[in-house]
Amino acid sequence: FNCWVVGITAIFIVILLIVPGSVLDDPRPYSAMQIIEWVRVWADIGIDFATSILGFLIAGFAIFASVTNKELFMALANIKHGDTDISEFRFIFFNFIIVFIHYLAFISACLFVALFLPKDGLLTETIVAVTKGWEAMRWVISAMGAVLLGTWFAAVVLMLKSFIWNL
Repeated sequence: FNCWVVGITAIFIVILLIVPGSVLDDPRPYSAMQIIEWVRVWADIGIDFATSILGFLIAGFAIFASVTNKELFMALANIKHGDTDISEFRFIFFNFIIVFIHYLAFISACLFVALFLPKDGLLTETIVAVTKGWEAMRWVISAMGAVLLGTWFAAVVLMLKSFIWNL
C-alpha cells in the first residue's frame, strides 16, 4: 500500500508540474522560481511536521518500552520474525530506528532547503548564475527537487502510519 501511494504521489506531482493548464486553466507551465517556492514551503512544513513527529516518536516509544511487560519482551525475543534470523523484539526496535533515521534525514533535507536555498540566498543565486541561459535546466532541477521532497514527505508519513499500525 505504501509503495502504491508514494508512487501515485510522485506521478501526481509530475502531472501537476507538467500539465498546469488542465488544473488551473492557465496554459503556461510553472516557472522554475514558482516550483522552488513550492519546495521552500514544503520544506518549512516538513521541518515543523518532522520535529513534532520526532518528539512524538521518542516520547511514545520510550513510554512503550518502559511500561510494556518484560515477560512480553522476553517472549518476543524468542519468536523469530518471518523467515529472518532476527526476533520479533529486534524487529520492533529496528523498525523504530529505521523510522527515526528517515525522519532525521528528512528534517535534514528540509533544513538544507530552508537554510541554503532561501530566496536571494548564496546557493540559490549561484545555481541561477550557473544555469543562466538554460531555463530548461533550471526548471528540471527545481522540478526534481519538488518531486523528491513531495514524494519523500508522503513516504515518511506513510512510514509513521505503518510503524504505529505494526507496533
